[in-house]
Amino acid sequence: MVWLTYKFSLDCRDKIYEGVWSYGQALWYIIRLSFYGSMVCAVFVLLYSFLVPSYFEGMNDLVVTTLEQLGDSGLYTDEMIEEMESSLRILLTPQSYSAMTLLSNFFCGIFTGLILAAIVKEDNPFADNSQTENNE
Repeated sequence: MVWLTYKFSLDCRDKIYEGVWSYGQALWYIIRLSFYGSMVCAVFVLLYSFLVPSYFEGMNDLVVTTLEQLGDSGLYTDEMIEEMESSLRILLTPQSYSAMTLLSNFFCGIFTGLILAAIVKEDNPFADNSQTENNE
C-alpha cells in the first residue's frame, strides 16, 4: 500500500501540479487518499459481514474460547473474563469492526503521509533564484 501511495503521489505531482509540489499539498493529497482507501476497506468489511454473517460469530467464539483458556490458566478471574466477553460482543459487531478498520487505516495513512510527503515534494527551483536575485 505504501508503494501504491507513493506511485499515485508521484503521478499526481507530475500530471496535475506539473512537477512542483509543496509538502503541505503532498500531505493533504496523501491524507485524502488514505481516507478514501479506508472508506473502501470499511465498506468491504460491511459487505463481507452481510455476505458471510457467520464470520463475526466465528470470530467471537474463537475469542471466547481463548479467554476461557486464559481463565483456566489462572491469569484472569472469572469476573474479568465475563467483562472482557461482554466488551468483545460489542466490539465484534460488523459496524464497530468496520469503524475500527476505518480509523486504524486512516491513522496509518496519516503516519505514512507524513513521511511520504517529504519524499515526493518537489519545490519550485525558480522560487529560490528569484529571491536571491532580488536580495543582491
